[in-house]
Amino acid sequence: MVLLHLGLGAALLHGLAGEPLRRAQEALTTFNVPPPALPEPEPPPERQAPAEAREEGVTDLAARPAPVVQPVPEVRLPTPPTLRTADEEAPVTGTAPSAGAGRVAGPGGGSGAGGDGSGGGGSGGAGSGGIGSEARLLSGNLSRGDYRRIRGFGAPRGSAVLAIEVSASGQLTRCLPFSSSGNPALDAELCRLLGRTRWEPARDRGGNPVPVALRYVATWNRD
Repeated sequence: MVLLHLGLGAALLHGLAGEPLRRAQEALTTFNVPPPALPEPEPPPERQAPAEAREEGVTDLAARPAPVVQPVPEVRLPTPPTLRTADEEAPVTGTAPSAGAGRVAGPGGGSGAGGDGSGGGGSGGAGSGGIGSEARLLSGNLSRGDYRRIRGFGAPRGSAVLAIEVSASGQLTRCLPFSSSGNPALDAELCRLLGRTRWEPARDRGGNPVPVALRYVATWNRD
């Protein structure tokens, strides 16, 4: 009986559920679904043409005017005065309005001292202030003993040029080294020795004696 009931139950289930099951299987038939189409890309925006063509070489910077440069005035510096060295003395001038002075020592005439040395006394150059005749050495020129004294300063040979001034009375009133012997003490001794000289004074064109500035040249050499 139990088996009979089971068989009937199975028959009923098969009979009742067979058709719906077949329909359900038919309804579940699969199919391919295509993917959705991608949206078309939007076209790029159209570029607007420039209002007017830009000229070649034109920049976006505003034109700036060139700075105005004022011309620099030329500054002229004053010419510095010419400096005279110790060996370059200013031209010697006479103390009287009509007295001139020569810049070049004259040849003069010196007294020889044999083998002990030789000396030369200058009588000045040509004047430029209306001098009729130049001063002339009369006496007191350097002697043999004077040159021996000169060599005592350690100068067996040498020379010196002295700027002297002869007064209207023919006396030496001024003596300074113009071209030094190299020894200031020797220069001073030469001026001391020349202090004893006597001169024929210079005279103007009218024959009047006038003071004059000269240059005396002293040279010595031990033979």
